Amino acid sequence: MTSPTEEISVSTWNSFLKQCRWYGHKDQSLVEVELLASESQGKGRSWSLLQLKFESGNHAIYQVSGIQESLGEAGQIIEDPASEKSLQWLSDLLERDRSSIGSGEFKTVIQNPISSNLGPNHSIECLTGEMSNTLIRLGDGVLLKLYRSLEFGPNPEVLAYDILNREGFKSCPKLYSSLSFKPESSADSLTLALWFEDLGDCDDLWTRFIEPETSDADIQKFATHLGKLTAEFHGIFLKDALSQSVPQQELTVDLAYVETLSRLSTLESRLSGRLKEQVIQLISRKTEIDHLLGTVPEYSFTPIQVHGDYHLGQVLLSEDDERLVVFDFEGEPLARLEDRLQRFSPLKDIASMLRSFSYAQVVGKKEAQWKEGIREAFLDSYIQTALSQKNSSSLLPSDPKQVRSLLRFFELQKAFREMEYELAHRPDWLHVPVSGVLEALIHP
Repeated sequence: MTSPTEEISVSTWNSFLKQCRWYGHKDQSLVEVELLASESQGKGRSWSLLQLKFESGNHAIYQVSGIQESLGEAGQIIEDPASEKSLQWLSDLLERDRSSIGSGEFKTVIQNPISSNLGPNHSIECLTGEMSNTLIRLGDGVLLKLYRSLEFGPNPEVLAYDILNREGFKSCPKLYSSLSFKPESSADSLTLALWFEDLGDCDDLWTRFIEPETSDADIQKFATHLGKLTAEFHGIFLKDALSQSVPQQELTVDLAYVETLSRLSTLESRLSGRLKEQVIQLISRKTEIDHLLGTVPEYSFTPIQVHGDYHLGQVLLSEDDERLVVFDFEGEPLARLEDRLQRFSPLKDIASMLRSFSYAQVVGKKEAQWKEGIREAFLDSYIQTALSQKNSSSLLPSDPKQVRSLLRFFELQKAFREMEYELAHRPDWLHVPVSGVLEALIHP
């Protein structure tokens, strides 16, 4: 039987996908759409896995759910993943361990029983925001995360929540269930969805840090608390790595910054004002940058699972301002799954959060001393907690000064990765990482 989505043209799919905030290939030309799997959800709705092929030769897999089987009046695709039939279809899969269709098999893994009411009368809210996936609030206390861009293999977020939940870590959501699909033609599965604890309408730390109403004393308190809990989940990930006898590693050279400097040099003539001055200054200090990033510091460590995309927007604050909760352990959304599954030094997360403070300073129009105060509160708390933990020597040098020295290396690497992102997606923000590198060079 032919699925209605099989009859949709490539151009119609292309128009639909480019309007979706979760679609990460807007800059590529779509030439072919293949249905890896498709299933009716009832009453004119369907679910599909799309294998996309681009003019560049690249491929990608995306999930769509709640696709209206008849096109809209203007011939456009209409999707509603939060429709009653779509959610009921997912709920039915959740209640079964395995479910086969002609093109493959769905599998559900229950990590923790769902205690909230998900009956027919529960409330439904599709959350908005610049997200690479779709979040749907189900009733009181449950979030459904529908992954959009899919890759074959283990899911880093499931792995992280499994480890942290098992150890009783209270500063992350409880993972309830995960749903995957294994096509007949593949030995590996695709993670489709997670159900996990919803903390309600909480602010994230990014919002609090940039709000003028938030006092400096409160921000210092949040930064201190954040440093402590970050060291705690890194300690749990270390325990897991040691239990698996993960061997120690040395840092390796990453020369991606060289290409970034080359791109900046090419763009320099098209820039103006303060940003042009900063880019010229940055390029003129290439020898110094080569010395800092081309020479790897001596540092042996046990690589651990890390958050991977750690910033203020990934930390929620409870309504009473007492509990911080870290979420979204998926890693950098634009990175390949292979890279997101890699273990790293915990200093990758720390550098990422420090860079987030720099962005908050710019957006919140704060003074430099505001950022320095937050950095110190966060780092003092993190280093003190981390070095007091069992087996800390497997992660960090015992001398806090050496930890801070290493962080300069990690921060510079992160700032250059930010430049690449801003050049590709938000050129108006390029000045933030450029300023960050110059600041690190001038004030080591």
